[in-house]
Amino acid sequence: MHNILIIDDEKRMRDSLKVLLSGEGYEVETADNCQSGIECLKKGPYALVVTDLVTPRLTGFEVMDHVAKHCPETLVIAMTGYASLDSAVEAMRRGAYDYIVKPFNFDVMKLTVERAIDRVNLSRRVRKTEEKYKLLVEEINDGYFVLQDKKLVYANKTFAGMLGYKPEDITGQDFAYFIGLGTYPKFEQLLLTENGDSVQEEFYFKGKEGVDVPVEIRVTRTYTDDRPSLVGICRDIRERKALWDKIIRSEKLASLGGLIAGIAHELNNKLTPVLAYAELMGDSTLDPQNRRRIEIIANSAIGAKKIVESLLLFARQEKPQRKRIDINEVIHNALNLLQYQFKNERIALRLDLKPDLPDIFADFHQMEQVFLNIIKNAFQAMDGTGGQLTIFSLSDEKDIIVEISDTGIGIPPEILPIIFDPFFTTKAEGKGTGLGLSLCHGIVQEHGGEISVTSEPGQTTFQVKLPLNRPEVNHGQDRYSSDDSTEKGVRKTILVIDDEESISLLLSELLEGKYEVARVSNGHEALNVMAGKEFDLIISDIKMPGMDGMEFFKWIEANKPLYKRKIVFTTGVTFDAEVHAFLESTKNPYLTKPFKIAQLMEAVETALMKSEG
Repeated sequence: MHNILIIDDEKRMRDSLKVLLSGEGYEVETADNCQSGIECLKKGPYALVVTDLVTPRLTGFEVMDHVAKHCPETLVIAMTGYASLDSAVEAMRRGAYDYIVKPFNFDVMKLTVERAIDRVNLSRRVRKTEEKYKLLVEEINDGYFVLQDKKLVYANKTFAGMLGYKPEDITGQDFAYFIGLGTYPKFEQLLLTENGDSVQEEFYFKGKEGVDVPVEIRVTRTYTDDRPSLVGICRDIRERKALWDKIIRSEKLASLGGLIAGIAHELNNKLTPVLAYAELMGDSTLDPQNRRRIEIIANSAIGAKKIVESLLLFARQEKPQRKRIDINEVIHNALNLLQYQFKNERIALRLDLKPDLPDIFADFHQMEQVFLNIIKNAFQAMDGTGGQLTIFSLSDEKDIIVEISDTGIGIPPEILPIIFDPFFTTKAEGKGTGLGLSLCHGIVQEHGGEISVTSEPGQTTFQVKLPLNRPEVNHGQDRYSSDDSTEKGVRKTILVIDDEESISLLLSELLEGKYEVARVSNGHEALNVMAGKEFDLIISDIKMPGMDGMEFFKWIEANKPLYKRKIVFTTGVTFDAEVHAFLESTKNPYLTKPFKIAQLMEAVETALMKSEG
């Protein structure tokens, strides 16, 4: 039976979760604040901790720190009623297994706990398997060495091979030469091993090419040839660590992706009226100063929309919108956006872009984001002291190749292998989330390309390779024609279904000049209105409380099939797998929030024309 600790200052929440999880066969204990929770953790092991991030004494982050330091086999699920991207990233950085936003469906909590316990069980099985494996593997298959007076007097082929040498190349060397960065204090501790004692540690050796090699090492103090010696047996654990890191990373990305998807839905709903009303006000008679203010509002809303799209891409929730593009044009566009920074940072630009490069099929804005992120990192590397940025492009038989070099301080060799990892950043706290280069890596991979980096003091070069062949994809094609053939002189009737009052009012205001409009907030209300009135067109949101857009469409299919092709959907979550599959299956037109007024009017007129035909 697995023990679970629940930490929350709300008694009702503690009691509800205890009843829920006890009913699933878990042993459940509770604490009403994080300080008490940490005291519980000191007394006994728990498989899982479910903690609120905010309690009267300490926070859930302190609980995560305690678990990471003292209970590494315990998993943590964080809960919060005040969700933000910063808190999600911080929770994941501190080792949270998952992140749940209050209020939540208890089925979601139950499923999350089940997944966490499955992970605990898997980890235990892995440990047991490793223990059996250690007993079965003969010592000769591991690295074996003998030290006397801190010098290497013997090394077998396996140990020497780990470091990239032959045994005769390293015998007689001072052993400190092979100690990896940051692990020398551990080595000094190993030297203090008492006679007859055996000590096991995870350790880093420095290989022939300067690459740190992680090993699991066991040393024993003994006598060899009547001389005091330290005998070591070690195993290369690079593959195991890489696999484990991959598991951890994929779980963090999955959890963060779900959180981002929910936040994006809400942001898109809020941005829709901001963008549309800014358009409306911009079309009115305003003095130049107020017109400029409205333009700033509209551009800021569009910028926020692009940020949401980038976050969704990072979370692997959004497919590229590909078309034929000129990569040199993308580079010029990115540079134009950074003109001020070039002057402000005193950076000289050298461009060597091969003319007449073949077009590639890619998402223009995503490629622009890749180059913007790389160039901004170059600015940071040159750190306001000036320097030169060099960009060149060329093509070979298979790829377009872009290289971006800077004359900055360079990237330390120990950081290079993890520079594309999510959450990794060298910036000060609060200055970055560590998602920029990870986002670049994801975009390039999604396009079938490769991104790599080389660095030495005084120069860093990023290389981006993108395939010339056209991917067999067709994402996000526009479903609307530009033909404006709505019959004039006849007021058509339109039913708007949306639970967001601001969006419902916006749609009504935009449409009622040409059409008769009725508004409801969910599918049930729509059916009640439709019982007494006919409509020429229905504009329905998909995600709503009560009967949502998908359930409403199924009811229409079964009971009023003539309306089936008279529905235009609106949604802020096309990246959701269920919503995406629904839209693909219905083939009905849809608008992605936030949308422009022209897109709405075109969609309405086209749908009315098709319904009449």
